[in-house]
Amino acid sequence: ATNLSFEDQVLAVNSTLTVAGHHRFAALLVLSGTVTSVSAEATTEPVPIDLEISGDVYVGCGASVSASSRGYANGKTFALEPLPGTGGGVHAGRGFGGTGAPHGSPIHPVAAGSGAEGSWVSSSPGGGAIHIAALSGVVIDGSVLSNGFGRGAGGSVFLEAAGLAGGGRVEAQGGARAGGGRIALVADSISEEL
Repeated sequence: ATNLSFEDQVLAVNSTLTVAGHHRFAALLVLSGTVTSVSAEATTEPVPIDLEISGDVYVGCGASVSASSRGYANGKTFALEPLPGTGGGVHAGRGFGGTGAPHGSPIHPVAAGSGAEGSWVSSSPGGGAIHIAALSGVVIDGSVLSNGFGRGAGGSVFLEAAGLAGGGRVEAQGGARAGGGRIALVADSISEEL
């Protein structure tokens, strides 16, 4: 989040690029590879992918913007509250056997998914958060993902644009027996393919 050298420029991605926090770009072209965020630790809040784009966004076939497994760590939920149980992670809903309270907004989803409850399941982080606000169009022929891993809950995907199109995927799925995440698509027009 501290590297501002590409602010207000056209960003073309052909490999893996880590983008953490809020950034402004003239356009985002993910031609191949992945735009991702940093992994959260047990003692830190997840860092979202939060992009303000003055032009177009394109995610090509086989390319992705992904916050999968970038949410809360095992045993943690919203605001780093502990989850001492043994169920799946929580976000829009509880995981199987879960005790945590659902959190986040269904209208403006920007919250990360929790990890699996307790520490009995190793490496089960929730999905992180993706927010892309584009003044022009967003075309997704690849993927925009915020899925949980293992028994981690799904995260959030919040896309705002003049138009949304493409034949790709937008997901915020929970892992096995975990709660799902939240997706909001806000646009003047949305292609039926998406």
